Amino acid sequence: MTTLAVTAVGCSGTKEVQKPYDEARFALQKAKSCGDLEAMLKEDAAAKMNAQIDAIIKEIDESGYYGGGPWGPWEGDVDGGGSTGSGPVGGESPPGGGDDGAPGGSGAPPAHSDTNTQVAGVDEADIVKTDGNNLYLLHGQSLEILKSWPISDLGVASSTAVEGNPIEMFVADGKIVVYSQVDGSEIYSAAGVAPRAPYYEYGYAAEPAWDGMPNPYYSPLTKITVFDVSGGAPSVSKELYFEGNYASSRRVDAHVRTILSGGAYGPALSYYPEITGEYPDTAEEWKALFEDLRFKNTLAIYSSKVSDWLPNRFEKKNGQIEAIAPSCESYYMPPEASTGYGLVQVESFDLDALNAPIAETSVVGAVDTVYANESSLYLAARGWTDPMFSPGLTPEDTSSTYLHKFDLTADPAHPAYVASGSVAGHVRNQFSLDEKDGILRIATTRQLVSQTEWTSTNDVYALRQNGDELKEIGSVKDLAPGEQIYSARFVGDRAYVVTFRQVDPLFVIDFKNPQAPKVLAELKIPGFSEYMHPMDEGHLLTIGQDATAEGQVTGLALQVFDVVDAKNPKLLHKHVFSGQDYGYSEAAYNHKAFNWYEPLHLLAFPFQAYDAMGGMKTSLELFDVTVADGIKKRGAVDHTGFFQSDPYGYCGGYYGVGVRRGVFIDKYVYAISYGGVTASEVSNPSVPVVTLPLSAPPAPYADCGL
Repeated sequence: MTTLAVTAVGCSGTKEVQKPYDEARFALQKAKSCGDLEAMLKEDAAAKMNAQIDAIIKEIDESGYYGGGPWGPWEGDVDGGGSTGSGPVGGESPPGGGDDGAPGGSGAPPAHSDTNTQVAGVDEADIVKTDGNNLYLLHGQSLEILKSWPISDLGVASSTAVEGNPIEMFVADGKIVVYSQVDGSEIYSAAGVAPRAPYYEYGYAAEPAWDGMPNPYYSPLTKITVFDVSGGAPSVSKELYFEGNYASSRRVDAHVRTILSGGAYGPALSYYPEITGEYPDTAEEWKALFEDLRFKNTLAIYSSKVSDWLPNRFEKKNGQIEAIAPSCESYYMPPEASTGYGLVQVESFDLDALNAPIAETSVVGAVDTVYANESSLYLAARGWTDPMFSPGLTPEDTSSTYLHKFDLTADPAHPAYVASGSVAGHVRNQFSLDEKDGILRIATTRQLVSQTEWTSTNDVYALRQNGDELKEIGSVKDLAPGEQIYSARFVGDRAYVVTFRQVDPLFVIDFKNPQAPKVLAELKIPGFSEYMHPMDEGHLLTIGQDATAEGQVTGLALQVFDVVDAKNPKLLHKHVFSGQDYGYSEAAYNHKAFNWYEPLHLLAFPFQAYDAMGGMKTSLELFDVTVADGIKKRGAVDHTGFFQSDPYGYCGGYYGVGVRRGVFIDKYVYAISYGGVTASEVSNPSVPVVTLPLSAPPAPYADCGL
C-alpha cells in the first residue's frame, strides 16, 4: 500500500504511518482555541517538512550522492479550484430559487433560460445572468445591466465600475453579488495590516514585509461586492475582501456560500540548502546540509504565531476598511501531513441579513472540487503523497481523494462540518460527485505506478455518513484499465461514466442498491463525451470530440444516447463539426456555456474556429434536438463582424473574440460577446432583429499588462 502520511517524531526522526486508502479514518479535528489551532498547524507543517527532508536523506543514503534539485511540497495540482445532484437539471428556475424579481422590467418577466446548473434549486455564479426583463453582464471591469424585454428596448440601462477584475456573479431578489480579484495593497494599508503574499505553487512564498515597509509583491485579494438594484441603478450594500483564490460558489435562495482556496500561510520554509563556494563532494556533507536545513525550518515553524498562519479578511464600511478577526474555533484540521498544502475557506452570508457577521468555516488542506445540493456541501481534496515515492514491482496507487461533508440544513447561515472520508483516485470535476438519499456517489480515476509501468483504472464508489466518517458501502472498480474518465453524470439511480484512450466506452451503472452497484452495459464508439446533459430520464445529450478508431481526435461532436433500456444503450444521433466547420467550444469544458432550453428543444453554445489562412469565426450555434428527429442545425448567430478590426480580441487578446453566452427569452435568442449583444428570433437566428454594440472594455492594467 502507498504511504499517505509520514508523521514527525521530534525534529530529527520520523516514523512511517501506513494508511491504506480503504482503511484510513479521516475525520477532521475542530480547533478548541487559537492556542490549540496554532499547535495543530505547527505539527502539520513540521510533519510535512520532516517527511520531505527524510525522503531526500533516504535518497542520499541509497545512491551515495544527492542528484536532485530544490524539493518543495509536491502533489500535482495542489491548488483548489476548480471548479452538484439528482433531480431536475438546468431549465427554468424553481420557485424561489431563480433570478426573477430583479428590477428594471415592466410587468411579469417572460419565460427565459437560466444558468445551466448541476442541481435544480442550487444556483451557480456566472458571467451572464437574466431575469427575462434584464440581462446582467460582467463586461471587462464593469457590471452592465441591459434592458432585454421587450426586445425593441434592448439597450444599456446602467454601467457600474467593479473594483478589480470581475470573475462571476449571482443575481437574486433585487441584489447582485459580484466576485472579483483585486490588488489589496491599499486595503492592507488602510486596515493597518502588513501585506503579505501567500504561498504559491509548490509552497514557496514571496518575501514578507520587513521593517514596516510595504511588501513589494502584488497582494491579491478576492472581493465580494453586493449591489442593491431594487431601486434601479446599482448601489453598494456590502464589500468584503479575503486572502485566498475564488474557487467556486453556490446559492440556495438567499444563502450565498463562497469557497476560497489559498496556499498555506505561515513562515517561509526552504527545501534546498544555501551553498556558498564549492558543492559538497560526499553524501555525509550533503546530509549535514539538509539536517541543518531541517533545524532552521523547525525553528521558523515553532517561532511563529497563530496570526502568521491565518488568512486576513476585511470589510469596507462607510468608506473605512476594518479587519475581520479570525475565528480560530471555525478551523478544522485533518490528520497531520495527510493533504496537500493549502487552506479552504467556506464564507457564508444571507442576502436578507447583510448586516449580520459573515460565517466562516475553514479546512486546512488544498481543495480541488466543490459539489453542493440543497442539504449538503462536499469539498474534495487530493491526498498528499510522498514526493520521493519509489514504486516497487507491483503497481501501486499514487492518487487519493479526501472528502469533507458539511450540513446546510440545521443552520443554513452556518454550514456545519459533519464527516470526512477517503477514496482512491482523483475526480474529474464536480459532475464526478452526487448525493442521493444521503448516499454520496463518486467516480474517480486511479493512477497506478510500478517500476516498469504507469497506467490507470477507474472506480465508482458509494459512501454513507456514519458518525463523523464517510464510509464506503459499495463500489464498482477497475473500469476500462489503461483509460481515464472524461465525463461522468449521475441521474436518479444511475451513473453514466465515459472513459477514453482510443474509443469512448459509455458505462451505465445501476445504483438502486448502493451497497452493490453494478455495471449494466458498456457502449463503445469512437471519440469521447466531455459533458453529459440529461434530456429526460432516458436520454443523454452530450458534447465532446469525435475520433478515429485509433483515438485521433477529428472534431467537436454532439450526440444523443438512448438509455431507456439501461442494459442496451444506443447512440441515436450524432453531429460532427469537421472540414470548414472544424473548431472548438467552451461548452465542452464549462457546463455554464451549454444552454439546453427544454421548452423549445433548442441547444445553444458558443463556437469559435480559425481557418488555415488565419481567418476567424465566432458564433452562437443553435440546434434543434429531439429524440425522434435527432440533431439538426437551426442556424448560427455570427459575431465575427464585431471583431473584424481586432481579430485577436480587445486588449491584445486579454478579452477574447468568442461569443461568451447564449440566453433564451421568450421566442428569441440573445448572443453575448465582448463586441456586443444580438437578439434573434429562434425561427431565424442568423438574422438578428436587434444589434447592440458594446464599447471595448477598458484595459485592466496599463497597456493591458501584456
